[in-house]
Formats: sequence, C-alpha cells, structure tokens
Amino acid sequence: MSETEISSARSHVGEATVLILVLLAAVGVGVTNVSARYGFNYWLTMAPIFAAVNIATSWTRARRQGQNASGILLAQALHWGGAMLAIYMVFVLYRMNWLSDQESGVLALLVLALAAFLSGVHTDWHFCVVGLVLGAIVAGAALVQEFIWILVLPLGVAAIAGAIWWWTARTPSASTP
Repeated sequence: MSETEISSARSHVGEATVLILVLLAAVGVGVTNVSARYGFNYWLTMAPIFAAVNIATSWTRARRQGQNASGILLAQALHWGGAMLAIYMVFVLYRMNWLSDQESGVLALLVLALAAFLSGVHTDWHFCVVGLVLGAIVAGAALVQEFIWILVLPLGVAAIAGAIWWWTARTPSASTP
C-alpha cells in the first residue's frame, strides 16, 4: 500500500468515527425525547464510550507520529475523567431534585459536547466536529423549548379553524330545503 492510500484509509476511519459518534448522539436525542430519565442515563453511558474512542484515536495518532503516547494518554484520561465527573455531578444535582429529568439530560449532553470539542482541539479535529454537532443538538433543544408556543399556538388555531370549517361544510344549512 502506498503512503497516499494509507493516508486516505486513515481519513476514512476518522470520518467513520465521526459518523458513528454522531449517530450515537442522534440515538441519544431520540432516547431523551422519549424519556428524559433514560436520556440522562444514556448520556452518562456515552461519556466513557466517547472517551475510549478519543483515547484510542489519540494513542494511535501519537504512535504513528512518533510522539510520547503515555503523555497524551494521561492528558486524555484526565480530560475525560473530569468530563465524566462533571456528568456525575449533574446526576447528583438531579438526585437532589435541583434539576428536572429534562434539564439533567440536556446538561449532561452539554458537558459531553464541550468535552468532545475541547478534546478535538488538543488531539483530533474530528472530535471538534462531534462536539459542535452535540452542541447544536443542545441549542436546538433549547430553541424548540423556548419557541414551542410560537409554533404550537398558530398550528392549534389553524387546526381549530379547520375543524370548524370542516364541521360547518358537512352540516346541512337550515336554509336548504
């Protein structure tokens, strides 16, 4: 295999990694929408998976480039350990009833998004993309929650008006013989 082919294969592995992590994030959004409690547990479980993928990627890259892999592994272990501790603290706040199910799930996702992004800054840019996608999911959830009434109110009025129109169109008029 030529160096170009090896580089291309590595690029595809990085892209596949991003795709898989983003798909796992999409599953997490679905789980969180169905049940905020299960969503929070899902994000709590995803943190070690994201950490393992990032640590493996960082270690492989460091070895390939002839860098000190142990220093990078220690830095990444501390980075992701701190992120998991922060997610655990979200769980503690949830258990103390300081956060609701929904708030804790979104906050856990925000911590994971920040951890992934910052890890990407220091190791592999692919994780910056994952962090940005997770952050966009958090922003989307916040915007939907903030502006849901702007969407629901006109749709509700239109549905009621449509039902009234449909009902009056079906009912024969009193003036018709």
